Amino acid sequence: MKEKQILFLCVGNTCRSPMAEFICKRKAKLYNIHSLKIISAGFCVDMHSHLNRYTEQCLLEANFDIENFIPKQIGHQMLCDSDIIFCMTENQKRMLEDVYTGIYSSVDFIGRDIEDPWGEGLEAYKFVYSQIEEVCDKLLQKIQENKL
Repeated sequence: MKEKQILFLCVGNTCRSPMAEFICKRKAKLYNIHSLKIISAGFCVDMHSHLNRYTEQCLLEANFDIENFIPKQIGHQMLCDSDIIFCMTENQKRMLEDVYTGIYSSVDFIGRDIEDPWGEGLEAYKFVYSQIEEVCDKLLQKIQENKL
C-alpha cells in the first residue's frame, strides 16, 4: 500500500496543527495504520516561533516528546505531495480548494471549525485538544475503511 501523506494546517503551526500531528501519529498506531506520513505546517509562520506554551503543556501532559518540533511554513510542494490536507476551519479550506485536491476541514468531520485558541488560557487549549482527538479518530476511521 502506498504511503499517504496527511498535512495538518493552521495559522502559525504553533497550536492546533502541531497538536493534530502528534495526536494523529499516536492514534494511527492504535488503529494499526502504518502507511501514513503525518506532518503539520502553518499559513503564516514566524521563523523564530516555537510551540505555544499551552500547546506544550497539553502535549507534555499527554506524554508526547515535543523536544524536536519546529514550526514549518507551508509551501506549494508540501501541498502537492499531500494526499489529505486538513484545515482547522472552513475559511482555510476555501483558500486552498480551488488549487489543490484532498482538502478537508474539521467541519467535514465534526461539523464545526476548530477555533484558534491563541490568546486564550489553558482551558481553551485543552478544549481544542479534545476536538482534535475527535477529528483524528474520525479521519483515521475513514482511512481504515478506505473512504479517504
